[in-house]
Amino acid sequence: MNDYTRRGEVLPMTTTISIAEFRKDMRKLLEMALSGREVICFDAKSRDRETCSFIKTGLLQDILKAYSFKPVVFLDDETMTHNIHLDELKLYAYADTVEEATEQLIDLVIDYISDYIDRLGLFLNVPDRKEQYPYVLRISHCQNRDEIKRLLFGSN
Repeated sequence: MNDYTRRGEVLPMTTTISIAEFRKDMRKLLEMALSGREVICFDAKSRDRETCSFIKTGLLQDILKAYSFKPVVFLDDETMTHNIHLDELKLYAYADTVEEATEQLIDLVIDYISDYIDRLGLFLNVPDRKEQYPYVLRISHCQNRDEIKRLLFGSN
């Protein structure tokens, strides 16, 4: 119990509703979510009481901006290859030129994000891979290679 509930005050919390209520008032609740307010939906018949959030996509994207990428680009003196390490996703590329390594990394990212989303249940059950989920979501909102490149490396 917090100070507010002890004083009898009601805090403006998120809207939490059952799936049945959501079906009945879907338009109103989606408008609420689109206005910026989170709507949480639960299955009253489910034993585990898992919930699902509806939130405006633009707000989600703003939240995900906290998960930035810091690729490390360097020349390996021993092999004379250009390396790019993307530690956030544990992906690494190397090639004769930085441009080739960059394109190789983007290919790896696209393949990895696709695999991650296709096998989401598996990845979310592996602790170090579950931590990557916000980064995966952030990249999954990109529409093409150029957007991925800008997201990973900044504006060029």
